[in-house]
Amino acid sequence: MHASGDMVMLATAVVYINDAAGYPQPCRALLDSGSQVNFITDACAQFLGLSKTKCFLPLVGINSMRSDAQKLQPVFMYSRFEHVNVSLDLHVLPSIVNDMPSRSIRLDQSKILDIVNEQLADPSYDTLGKVDIILGAEMFYTLFSGEMLPLQIV
Repeated sequence: MHASGDMVMLATAVVYINDAAGYPQPCRALLDSGSQVNFITDACAQFLGLSKTKCFLPLVGINSMRSDAQKLQPVFMYSRFEHVNVSLDLHVLPSIVNDMPSRSIRLDQSKILDIVNEQLADPSYDTLGKVDIILGAEMFYTLFSGEMLPLQIV
């Protein structure tokens, strides 16, 4: 968020990840071109029944904060619209980001047309909710195919 109080909308998408039984389950992802790896919350990994490996990744983030993330067995991820079907390496963390967006968005005052709303990667972009996955730079440029639309947030 800018110091002036303006809100910046970050790119989110609903993607499908195969659970342990092989069934695709919807997960809300934050597309983060600044992340070098992909993350998943421990709660989502447990819900999906995903298997962990013995590999741990040491992390250093903002303000030199240190953490360790356990790597999962590769999973399959699918896009809602595009014919994207990729094998994905995910690392588990207890928490990855606060609920998004950070404040309510009034759709009646946005400049997004209803027909466009139906084609968004995250149809609930305006509703506060949990983020299950962070997709890093490698996946960001694979999935991001849209354009940036200005929103008037009140």
